[in-house]
Amino acid sequence: EKTQYQRESEARFRDLVDQAPDAIVVYDVDLDRLVDANAQAERLFGCDREELLNGPMERFYPPGLFDGKPAVELVREMVARALGGGQIVFDRTIRTMQGDLVRCEMRVVRLPAVERKLIRASFIDISERKRVEADLRVAAITFESQDGVMITDADLNILRVNRAFCEITGHDAEEVIGKTPRILKSRHHDRGFYEAMWSSIRDEGTWCGEIWNRRKNGEIYPGWLGVTAVKGSRGAVTHY
Repeated sequence: EKTQYQRESEARFRDLVDQAPDAIVVYDVDLDRLVDANAQAERLFGCDREELLNGPMERFYPPGLFDGKPAVELVREMVARALGGGQIVFDRTIRTMQGDLVRCEMRVVRLPAVERKLIRASFIDISERKRVEADLRVAAITFESQDGVMITDADLNILRVNRAFCEITGHDAEEVIGKTPRILKSRHHDRGFYEAMWSSIRDEGTWCGEIWNRRKNGEIYPGWLGVTAVKGSRGAVTHY
């Protein structure tokens, strides 16, 4: 009965591991190879479980140096830290069997075993998250350009302006957020000018041209304005 209970317990554990959303592998330190892996690991590394376990770990190391060290040296340091106890969490790039590089968040911990040194490593693919973070950094740098930038919602309420906008108009960001671009209106243009502008934005999604605006101190000045309508997944305008 005890043996049967142990087998059932191991079967339940195997089901939990196989159904886990993370890719999970078990590394035997003395054998220097993987001894177990779940279905997500097969998908991540691009091979079936048998192929994953029957081969050197170096297949999945990325080329080049990281922090001035080769991948094999970093793995040795990671294993040593895990054997010392506690869970280690960090970002690493792996190479799949197809040669693709995948950025992953890794969690490494020593498994309890009497006669073996076993390390469990779980992987979460964070490639998309890193790409989005990089895009946001680029967008932030672009936003703080030498051109004045204003972002409004679909109802033309100002959501954000950059430093160049404040320098050009004389308005602080706190003064304009929540208001509309009409605060810059110079009364230099007639109604037909604005109707033609918005007709172009509605039909083509953009408009560019010379416009006269008013600074905070009342000074009227000419500027070159570009307006772009930003649309959501359903085609409706979300921002300008």
